[in-house]
Amino acid sequence: MDTASQLPTARTQFFDIVRSVTLRSGWISITPEPKQSVRFGQGRGYPDPKKQKYFKLLCNQIPTGKLICEPCELRVIYVFKGTSNDLRVGRSDWDNLTKPLQDALAGRAVSNDNRICLASVAKIQTSEDIEGIWWELATPLRVGPAILSVVNDLQKLTKKS
Repeated sequence: MDTASQLPTARTQFFDIVRSVTLRSGWISITPEPKQSVRFGQGRGYPDPKKQKYFKLLCNQIPTGKLICEPCELRVIYVFKGTSNDLRVGRSDWDNLTKPLQDALAGRAVSNDNRICLASVAKIQTSEDIEGIWWELATPLRVGPAILSVVNDLQKLTKKS
């Protein structure tokens, strides 16, 4: 069996091992926007007031509670208004959409956004009259020697190819 054909099996084993329990979740009624770090003008950078307002709106819709301090998984679905019910491509990269959410979760749902070690993100459009962000923080149940074994197998396979 060649190396390339073994990779999907090893990858599947990894995701079969990582099963989780939901710790916190929520819905944010907002039009999802990507992060823009700074704007420039007159020779210096400054934060975009629109992005600051968006961040405050995100924060206001995330209830504070017991902070998750252990490694966790972030699952997100960005819902955009569209003409059909389908996955959404184009316009915004999923990682840029997720950065403001992670920052807003820090200190409200998770102790620090560096606690997020795994993420699943989807962008969808719907013909319904809703837009927003569904988020969930979960903790992996079985992460330990089994995952390290799969990672080692993946490393061995990729070195062969």
